[in-house]
Amino acid sequence: MQCALALAEQNIREKTGGPFAALLLEEESGKILEVGVNRVEPLGMSVAHAEIVALTRAQQRLQSFTLNFLITGTRYQLVTSAQMCAMCLGALPWSGITSVLYGATKTQVEEIAGFDEGAIPADWEKELQKRNIQVTGPLLPNESARVLELFVAMRGQIY
Repeated sequence: MQCALALAEQNIREKTGGPFAALLLEEESGKILEVGVNRVEPLGMSVAHAEIVALTRAQQRLQSFTLNFLITGTRYQLVTSAQMCAMCLGALPWSGITSVLYGATKTQVEEIAGFDEGAIPADWEKELQKRNIQVTGPLLPNESARVLELFVAMRGQIY
């Protein structure tokens, strides 16, 4: 999680995107397969959220449309600096990952930074667990909040 938060902070300071970052790890070894940072503004692409960028890059690297253990032989974990928005949450069941760790909560993202995270069902964690995706979070919520506060202090664009 500290790595995801550091990448999110770097993305803010370098003005290369929003205050979010994600990593795809091999679940057993902890080895990083790919990283992604929010690239919505610089790419002019509303779907270029950190989670989508990380998932896309990982699938391209593996030359596979899925990260599913039955196809890849490896279990993958998504580590993201904040709870997923509605779009990113929707992508998880089809990504093939087996677990997700998140930092800031939806409430923190909306209240501190002013982003609209979309309509997220109250039972979203249970729905992922039904699909064999384990959820852990929030992790390091105070540190995650500080990254969002930095984004606000640096007058980041809300989109």
